[in-house]
Amino acid sequence: MEQSLGDWEYLIANINLQLAFMDTIPRTRLSLARQAIADLATDWALVVSAANAAPLSIVNEVDTLAPVSAGFQYVETNQNRYEGRFTFEVPRGGIVLECHQECACDPNSCINSVAQKPRNIPMEIFKTTERSWGVRSPVPISKGAVLGVVTGPRRTAERLKDSTYLWDLDTVQRGYEQFTMDCTQKGNWTRFLNHSCNPNLDTYAVSWDPLLKPTQHQIAVVARVDIDADVELTLDYHPQTVLSDKDAMTRPCLCGSNDCRGWF
Repeated sequence: MEQSLGDWEYLIANINLQLAFMDTIPRTRLSLARQAIADLATDWALVVSAANAAPLSIVNEVDTLAPVSAGFQYVETNQNRYEGRFTFEVPRGGIVLECHQECACDPNSCINSVAQKPRNIPMEIFKTTERSWGVRSPVPISKGAVLGVVTGPRRTAERLKDSTYLWDLDTVQRGYEQFTMDCTQKGNWTRFLNHSCNPNLDTYAVSWDPLLKPTQHQIAVVARVDIDADVELTLDYHPQTVLSDKDAMTRPCLCGSNDCRGWF
């Protein structure tokens, strides 16, 4: 059956219209995904601002995935904090005892109030190409700078399920109930710190609340070396692990450092 030129023009126009509509579908999904990340960054920025902490941003130039699933609650700090710099003079396994609200000293000038200060170094949660999400800072960081504390609910071991985002509060192991910080659904930027066998960060137990048990201390994150801007911030998830302890290493390590153990 012969069709007129007008019929063909109508068919071609209709096809082009359908193709144009279909082309908007992935673009719309992409826009929605990016908007979801932007909304998440805005919500977290409000929490950060309320804690008087330095800015926090989310950057994903790899895909359209958000750093957390629905239901995660961002908590910048467990309590208020004051300024200072860590001196690395506390032996491993000890707890740094800071001044608290019952002390007679001025909290604004007290040299024994370090980890209590609102975070003053801006952080960026960014999507890596090989290791999911990571953390970096847009400014240089000096050795000894206290970057913040790990946040999240403290739970006893028997109440915990398997999770990647657990921090054992095991500095004191005798005579006290053991607790773990569970950052699965509630935490801050420290939740996204990746592992390295040659890390530029370290953690120390610190407490400024005399009413808490020794096993309910805070975990302070400290720069162990001078760190350039935009360098990924990393921790050794298992600093006591040695190459001969194969049973303790269950996941392949992708840190890429010269001292990489291959597993952690």
